[in-house]
Amino acid sequence: MPQGRKRATLFSLIQESLKLTGAEEKRFQKIVQTDPLYQEAKMLQSIEEVGYERGLEQGLKTTAKNLLKTGKLTKQEIAEVTGLKLSEVRELAKVLNLNNQTNPGDKKALH
Repeated sequence: MPQGRKRATLFSLIQESLKLTGAEEKRFQKIVQTDPLYQEAKMLQSIEEVGYERGLEQGLKTTAKNLLKTGKLTKQEIAEVTGLKLSEVRELAKVLNLNNQTNPGDKKALH
């Protein structure tokens, strides 16, 4: 683990775990705000979180596409299972050109 990340983790642990007096809190905040390694680690952590969220969203969309291809679930059911909005599932169906196909469980496939 890079030095900056270790330090940021330590600072986060201190911030969340310890009860600091007012003076200690001020000193701690000054250290955190002026430490370039902490700032860099926080920035990297934010970038990492955005990447994780995008990857998760992409995985859900891939799952929805695969479910759409099977034709075994309705768009509504796929939305419920994946947590995607129904409009997103409909858009994925359009991309896959599945909007004109229906399955026995999808009475409202075109809606």
